[in-house]
Amino acid sequence: MLPTTVTVNYNGTAYALRRTKESDYKSEYFFRSATLDLVLQIGHTLPNNIGNGESHIVTLHAKTYDAEGVLTKHERLYERLVTDQGKQDSTTLGYLDAALRDFINSNVDAIMDRAS
Repeated sequence: MLPTTVTVNYNGTAYALRRTKESDYKSEYFFRSATLDLVLQIGHTLPNNIGNGESHIVTLHAKTYDAEGVLTKHERLYERLVTDQGKQDSTTLGYLDAALRDFINSNVDAIMDRAS
């Protein structure tokens, strides 16, 4: 289990997010300042369509506000980690994560311009 406080590095700054919700299959962490909300959600499922595997979904929301507290932007990014045949291999998933992050970081503008 993750601790009650986790650190997320966002835009070059480390933020401490505190757990606000927890159940058997989902946790949520939250940080708030005058101009920024960060919400980290971690969910776990046991999908029927992947045999005896598991699915883990990690989502990070960033909401930015102007000086008057008006929401100016809400963005989110999620990653789904899926393991099959009861084999959870963090090394292999780490390789996939690094490869995907590298691809996204190298191509984010093209992706957002709907290039595929």
